[in-house]
Amino acid sequence: MTNFNVRTSGAGRSSTTPRLAIAIMRILLHSHFPAGHAYPMQAVAQALGSHGHDVVWLTSAGNEARVRATGAAFVPTRALASLDKPLMRRDATGLFEPPGTQLRGRLAAQVADYRAVLADFRADVLLVDVFPHGARALYEMGEIPVYATLGVIPLYASTAASPMP
Repeated sequence: MTNFNVRTSGAGRSSTTPRLAIAIMRILLHSHFPAGHAYPMQAVAQALGSHGHDVVWLTSAGNEARVRATGAAFVPTRALASLDKPLMRRDATGLFEPPGTQLRGRLAAQVADYRAVLADFRADVLLVDVFPHGARALYEMGEIPVYATLGVIPLYASTAASPMP
């Protein structure tokens, strides 16, 4: 379906620009607590909101101002917050923890936090950044129709001492 919007452009001229009709979507965003993960998601939230989509953003309490600046609804993590608190105290992200440590409890915490939001907000899509395991689990259990990941880290390495290319 094509919509036509009439716009006025300079000197009283008007132009007809073909536009695709876009369905309004309900989108749940989730970003990891560090600000470096929130910044890319902030741009996404702002763009989605500017197109009229209904956006809810689940992230740490420390990112509330960033979320609200986009117009998205803010929901603080709860189960994930308890896992992230020790990382925040050490100024760590969890990405370079010993193998298996970073996932211990995180899958269940993500699922719990996502379900808490989804109980009142039936999202059409879940967009996550790092650690997408909870989104994948909900998708595989049929609880969400689709999920996507936003790559915020250009290079993943198994340890901080991994050789660089």
